[in-house]
Amino acid sequence: MRMRRNLLLLPVLVLSLLLTPPGGPAALAAPDVGQQTAGTDAESSMTGLLVDLNESLKSENESLRTLNAVLQAENEALKQENEVLRSQLDAALRRLQELEDSAGQVPTVEGLAAELRTRVFRVDVFDYGGRLISTGSAVAVTEDEVVTNYHVVNEAWSAELVTESGGRIPVVGMTAFNEAWDLAVLQVSGRLEPVTIRTSPARIGEDVVAIGSPIGLTNTVSTGIVSARRTMDGFDVIQVSAPISQGSSGGGLFDRQGQLIGITFAYLKDGQNLNFAIPMQYVRQVLAQAGPPRDLPGANRITPENLVAVLYQSHPGFYLGEYEVAVDYLLVPDSTAVYGEAPDILWIVMDDEAYYNYLTAMVLGGDVGRYRAVVQAFVRDVAFLVGKAYPDLDATVFLTYFGEFSNYPHGFKHVDYNPESDSWLVVHPVLMYWQWLGEWNCTWID
Repeated sequence: MRMRRNLLLLPVLVLSLLLTPPGGPAALAAPDVGQQTAGTDAESSMTGLLVDLNESLKSENESLRTLNAVLQAENEALKQENEVLRSQLDAALRRLQELEDSAGQVPTVEGLAAELRTRVFRVDVFDYGGRLISTGSAVAVTEDEVVTNYHVVNEAWSAELVTESGGRIPVVGMTAFNEAWDLAVLQVSGRLEPVTIRTSPARIGEDVVAIGSPIGLTNTVSTGIVSARRTMDGFDVIQVSAPISQGSSGGGLFDRQGQLIGITFAYLKDGQNLNFAIPMQYVRQVLAQAGPPRDLPGANRITPENLVAVLYQSHPGFYLGEYEVAVDYLLVPDSTAVYGEAPDILWIVMDDEAYYNYLTAMVLGGDVGRYRAVVQAFVRDVAFLVGKAYPDLDATVFLTYFGEFSNYPHGFKHVDYNPESDSWLVVHPVLMYWQWLGEWNCTWID
């Protein structure tokens, strides 16, 4: 800047010399004619110099303005860069503080177990007869839903959650499932305390806690690490060293903050600490598909062998107003069956008391049409289950009265004498449902 000022003063000094005549300032006091001519030439020369000087000053001023604008832009850029760096520094400091805080607040395994064992359950699975057939594990993910493995409830007609204290919570049904991912979401009738689901994936090497019910031992806790993240048959899985055994399927895999990171589902018998869990990315997708509860998978597996037991459990009878009509079931071979027909006929049997209640309601109930509709709907539902037991075959179902009398009973068409008991046997069909080419038909007999 000092040099720039010197350069600006140089034209001024030159101008001063040009304006000062020979002889000094005193010569300006009394010019002669010759001097006037010389003065005119000097003035012209001075004017030119002043014009040049003015242009030079203008150019210099414009350069200074440009330089100032450049410096201002650089200063603004430096301010913005400083803000970015300050923001990054603040974020790093906050993250560091979070890590320090979390490091000082990592729960112990004992603390995690105490907190989470009320949110993980044993699952008892029952067959059509209400018999316990298997156990598994499940984790509460909403206030009335748990997630477990599909294979845990694959054969279930009904199921219950069992708490650590031995309390039982009935399963209402299944709200979502994905058999390929081995996941099922079950709705229950009680109120649950859900776990926290972690959004970030499991990290190799991080500590984990597994809680499940191996061989029915409710809420067993084990620890380990995430050994690897693998892909098996196109399916992502978490490999862990935390021990998992039969019955642990459907249990929870948690990080050291108590967040759910996986659902345990498999282990290798021939390997040591080779256990696997389903990542939460699949669980979240299945939960998003949840809808109204449906029957558990086993409820749709009806065969001729379990048909009668299923019907005793699902359709023990019906009511006509205040009158209860309890029924029994007989599956009788059909010697006249031909190709395409079921080899057995199902008889829905009313005994003396049930038939008495049926007749009383029909005669004295005052609403025969409505009661006939109730009876017809009951037999239709039974026939639907019979159709499941004999897929692709035409089946026949009778609602009938079976009675035994010591004296000949009048008023019945089908009466046979039994010499062994010296009694008269009555078979009185009331309603028949029968299939023809897969279509069900209904016929009232009485």
